[in-house]
Amino acid sequence: MQTVWIAYLLVAAAAFALFFTAGWHGRQPADTQPDIPVLPPEAFRLRARGVGAPNQALGDAAEAINIALKRLMPLIDRQFVRVEVAARHGLIVRMAAPALADLVEEVLAAAIQNAPTSTVLVVAAPQGDHINITIADDIPGVNAAVRQGQIRGVRESVAMLGASLDLRVLPEEGTVMILRLAAAFETPEDLPQKPLTEAEPEKVRQLL
Repeated sequence: MQTVWIAYLLVAAAAFALFFTAGWHGRQPADTQPDIPVLPPEAFRLRARGVGAPNQALGDAAEAINIALKRLMPLIDRQFVRVEVAARHGLIVRMAAPALADLVEEVLAAAIQNAPTSTVLVVAAPQGDHINITIADDIPGVNAAVRQGQIRGVRESVAMLGASLDLRVLPEEGTVMILRLAAAFETPEDLPQKPLTEAEPEKVRQLL
């Protein structure tokens, strides 16, 4: 599917090579999609628990994804979404670990809410002096203006923490969001190293 190749071009080639060998899983047929209520954007605004109480000056992108996916399992179930992850530990971000987990959760929630019955790909990879977390879905026919409006509040949360969020809608393929975070190149010894598949192996597949 071309979406995967376009997402490939948006992040580091080496990080994506293993991911593309696994491929996408097909979506459920359109006639099986459930009637899911649309939640307001403020339902996914950044919670305050991670901001202002940093126990760690740096955060691991893979660990933040792991924490976020655990919290989002009820939403993943309601949306009938399958999540596939390619993220290795050691991609260290210049943001307190609790705030990073909250931010990744908010961005993932927006992606999952807007992509029912899809496969959502989550890839973390270094690019220059940034760590990019790329989230791609395979829902075609998305209105770019509507999707931009749906993530306006999320963008505000991202900007408040010194990061950026880019959204690219590919009308016939799907939507790609790229969360760009300032990279750090030291690895704290006390940063937890838990597998991303720990929460729900049948719903979240780790590709690296």
